[in-house]
Amino acid sequence: MTLRGEPDPVTGMVVDLKDVKELLEREVVERFDHRDLLADTPYFEKQVATPENFVRVLHRLVGAALPSGMLDRTRLYPDPDTFVDVVSAEDGT
Repeated sequence: MTLRGEPDPVTGMVVDLKDVKELLEREVVERFDHRDLLADTPYFEKQVATPENFVRVLHRLVGAALPSGMLDRTRLYPDPDTFVDVVSAEDGT
């Protein structure tokens, strides 16, 4: 995941990495870790559980948990040799 924003003048960070880790634990790991995407989650009842669709779900969930416009890109590596990106529009959507 790539975030955008102005670095805080005191900390020099766009966001504290501890906060990012907590957000990912809550929004991604707790929902999907060791779960069958089809049987154990509601996200793929009406769409195929492809890497492309999964990364779109992740992007939507993480983007909703961050301040508007902060999430720039979400990248999923289905295997070591390939990845799928979702990039937010310039307006943050």
